Amino acid sequence: MKNIFTLLALSTALLLTSCRDKTASSAQAGGAEGEALALADIHPGKKLMETNCYLCHSPSAPEKEGRIGPPMAAIKAYYLADDPTLEQFTQEMLDFLNQPTAEKAKMKEAVARYGLMPYQQYSEENIRQIAAFIYEYQIEEPDWFPAHWEAQHGSTYQQRGKLVEAAASTPKSLE
Repeated sequence: MKNIFTLLALSTALLLTSCRDKTASSAQAGGAEGEALALADIHPGKKLMETNCYLCHSPSAPEKEGRIGPPMAAIKAYYLADDPTLEQFTQEMLDFLNQPTAEKAKMKEAVARYGLMPYQQYSEENIRQIAAFIYEYQIEEPDWFPAHWEAQHGSTYQQRGKLVEAAASTPKSLE
């Protein structure tokens, strides 16, 4: 009988220790996971852009070789050049993405370099969310992009929008 109580006590201690270790490591791992969730919570368009747009418009692809299309920062810069409202910006994105043509393209040099973007079957809601995120927040840009912009346009590149990091650290109740 004594052995059963000892075995039961030892099993309970191991179980509690195991659960505590899992909780502690989950909390530590959850720190990074929680941070990723907080960034995803900023705006649904962020994850949609990274999942759908970065396949061809990656901010990490090199400038000269291996690039499939212009970086999203370039697209943002061209579409915001005329200082549109969010609705105008979104509508221009919808118009182009729903039926890409050379005539509708704002980035003629990119069409010449990469070809016309093929039609992608994205829902209007997803395009609206992506457009809203791009319009409202600063997005990741390649290191080489500001110098490239200045060389191409003769003006200093300054991306506008809220910083994602600042938004991620702002409690929802303060927004």
